[in-house]
Amino acid sequence: MTVVERSGNWMKFEPRSSTLGAVASTSTRRFSPRLPHVVVLPNLGRRWRLVSTRPLAVAAWTLVAVVGLGLALIAYSAQLHFTQQYELGATLNGWQNFLREGAPWQTVMPAVVAGALALIGWRRLLNATPEPTIGLPGMSGLSAPSLRATLRRERRGVLVMVNCLTALVLVVVVRLPVYLALALNGAGLARHSLPGVTLQAVAWVLCGACFWLWRARYLRTLESWGVPGGR
Repeated sequence: MTVVERSGNWMKFEPRSSTLGAVASTSTRRFSPRLPHVVVLPNLGRRWRLVSTRPLAVAAWTLVAVVGLGLALIAYSAQLHFTQQYELGATLNGWQNFLREGAPWQTVMPAVVAGALALIGWRRLLNATPEPTIGLPGMSGLSAPSLRATLRRERRGVLVMVNCLTALVLVVVVRLPVYLALALNGAGLARHSLPGVTLQAVAWVLCGACFWLWRARYLRTLESWGVPGGR
């Protein structure tokens, strides 16, 4: 459905014939079982081709992972240092105790709150109206082209925000294999901290999944309003 006209507080939509055709063709398609390798291998090939055409994106996410590895090693070194100081009887301040604990429960709360907000936003999109959520006073007087342009700008900001959150999730999750490797190599402190680090990683992964779920519905909603764009 495409936005074709806007006047006052109402908008006029026209159905897309291509969408109706796709629905019709889908409804007549019959299910045919396929062997797993027949389905999986072509999908892997398509994803590999998609990755190979985006070298800058691959380099950026690789850099994020490397930064996460570095931060994980720094965090473990700080945890080890302050743990030794604490065992020697030194008085530690709040941040030093925070680093000494490695993965305190407080680090899980931002992920829980953010994930809950993303799920609330995902639910609210079911009844969303074609209006940008930020930026313009007096939106009822906008023309349809101006509204679509504003929604496109909002979409770009949303995609950047979700990518930044995904990078944060990756930085947090990378700590888990680092601590696991240290624990397998006999580091008692890493083994003692492993449950907390695992809980932290799981919480942030679930938070990221909630945001990607919301992102998918947000993009589909924009497309239904006639504001297409890449995913």
